[in-house]
Amino acid sequence: MSSENTQIATIEAELSIATIPMNIQVIGEAAERAWDDYFAELDLRSENTCKAYKRATLQFLQWCRESHLNPQDLSVENVSNYFKQHSGSLATKSQHLSAIDRFLQYFVERHLVRFNASHGIKLPREKNDEVKTPVITDAEIKQLLFSIEPNSVVNFRDLAIMSVLASTGQREGAIADLRRKNFWDDGTQHILTFLGKGNKVFNTPATHDLTVMMQAYLKMTGIENASPDAPVFPKAKWRNSALTNEPMSGNQIYRMFKRRARVAGIRLILSPHSFRVHVANDLRKQGVVMEAIQALFGHADPATTQGYFRENTEIARNVVERISTQLPRVS
Repeated sequence: MSSENTQIATIEAELSIATIPMNIQVIGEAAERAWDDYFAELDLRSENTCKAYKRATLQFLQWCRESHLNPQDLSVENVSNYFKQHSGSLATKSQHLSAIDRFLQYFVERHLVRFNASHGIKLPREKNDEVKTPVITDAEIKQLLFSIEPNSVVNFRDLAIMSVLASTGQREGAIADLRRKNFWDDGTQHILTFLGKGNKVFNTPATHDLTVMMQAYLKMTGIENASPDAPVFPKAKWRNSALTNEPMSGNQIYRMFKRRARVAGIRLILSPHSFRVHVANDLRKQGVVMEAIQALFGHADPATTQGYFRENTEIARNVVERISTQLPRVS
């Protein structure tokens, strides 16, 4: 096993048994309590974020241990050197920097670390600000939806999930978190209440077609009579069997999409997030202002919303097609 794989295995093992790193233990009992408190608070915000940040923090602390650096006395140069040797992509480095910054700041506030040595660290930005997720086309959406026959509870569940993705542009994780009480009538129309990143709550009006789809799905599966906290999209015991009382995860929705995409014969490079990009561009082409799309998606930064638009890509594609250079024919 390579040294990198050994490191990953070590980190995964520490994650699974929730071990407090040695260079945190040596600081003292207060540091051990702070370690537990910090990740407990993170887990309340998002379980996936907690796991990712814990993995990044453990990797950084392991590097400190191997470099004979005391976390209490880190300098900006130390943290900068860590990222110089970091082999991850820019996206991974950015996530790790956020994790380290948050971790060190928490320990500064608990008076366990002198100062946050990650402050001032700037990572290079990718030149392409567009979200790299491919856009699903209208034809592919239709092909995918009509390939699912709602003749079983599992099939109907999958069709309903695809319909919510296509009609709201919400992330698969937010859809997985839906409970029966999150589909409700405000007296004029039905609303879907999503829990987004950072525990942000979004009330998204359901279109007429989506309302009809959801009402039929909830009635067919019996979920309309379940408790208010029952998952809207539960796991199945087997692929085509009865539903359980346990909610699907975002990752399970992702795998279901891939399986359904393969059966439907659409591009396998697509993902549930492709619906989000489609919704953004569809609304943009209809003249919806960016601020409204930003509010729908719950983006704090308008630049994040801007990254979903493919106007520049489409313009470039049209321009390239007008280049008159003729290439030789090849067999």
